[in-house]
Amino acid sequence: MIRGALVALATVAVGCSSGGAPADMGPPDMTPPTEGEILAERPYFPTVPANYDPAQQYPLVMVLAGFGGESSTTAAYLGFTQLAADEGIFLVTPDPDPLHARYSWNVNPDQFPEFDVLYLTAIIHDMESKYSIDPKRVYIAGHSQGAEMAQRMACNSADDVAGVISLAGQVDKDPADCAPTRPVTVVEIHGTNDSTLGYNGDVQNVPPDPSIPSAHETIGVWGRNDQCTGAIMATGMSYDLVLDLAGNETTVEAYGGCADGTAAELWTIQMGVHHPTLNTSFAPTTWGFVTAHPRQ
Repeated sequence: MIRGALVALATVAVGCSSGGAPADMGPPDMTPPTEGEILAERPYFPTVPANYDPAQQYPLVMVLAGFGGESSTTAAYLGFTQLAADEGIFLVTPDPDPLHARYSWNVNPDQFPEFDVLYLTAIIHDMESKYSIDPKRVYIAGHSQGAEMAQRMACNSADDVAGVISLAGQVDKDPADCAPTRPVTVVEIHGTNDSTLGYNGDVQNVPPDPSIPSAHETIGVWGRNDQCTGAIMATGMSYDLVLDLAGNETTVEAYGGCADGTAAELWTIQMGVHHPTLNTSFAPTTWGFVTAHPRQ
């Protein structure tokens, strides 16, 4: 049963019968919809490369907005709208279900039903059925809660996701909550002055929430999931990704010896905030990283 019907059924269940007594219809049906049903309820609108040739295979990037945002706006903010046009990349920018609380992604494994994972996976499958998409080059990028949703997809739908670009995101630390079926390349980009999702965890609240991971703990989940044999270490690499911070403000740490050619890296924006003013290097630099680690 699709989500709109679920909401309608839940509404009926708490309403009144014709006799004035509360109707007892039991709990709503939580049976997950089929991929076709959920796409009928929540259509998406891909951007197709201008010179699309079905005889070739193309990469796909899905961009996800943060809490209350629109993914098309986030794609422009991250620079992927322009990059997709320049490089001939398929771009999809789906939004959260407007029936979900406050227009947010369902990112937590204990929230049921997990229809957002099903929805985004259905989009990938639908794109692969309609266009010449290379299944080894399907990537998800996101900011804030959209970055969390991108990592949730890597946890739950790793067979469909080759890599994740996460700006100011996080992931559940418990191995039981994120146990992907295969390694996934992930880069976590996080500012040291992020006061929304703290670089050092939930240090801004009193008392702090110990379940909220730091940036190092977040990428540590992927070091574990990617079966990396080496510890995380500074690489000596740095990038200029933020317009209003001088020099190469973003430093790189990486795990060594990750399985199947994957990579798990933390890019730290020194003095960076939750919503940094990105320059035009962000999209090509992060895209270059994930595509340098193609799915085997």
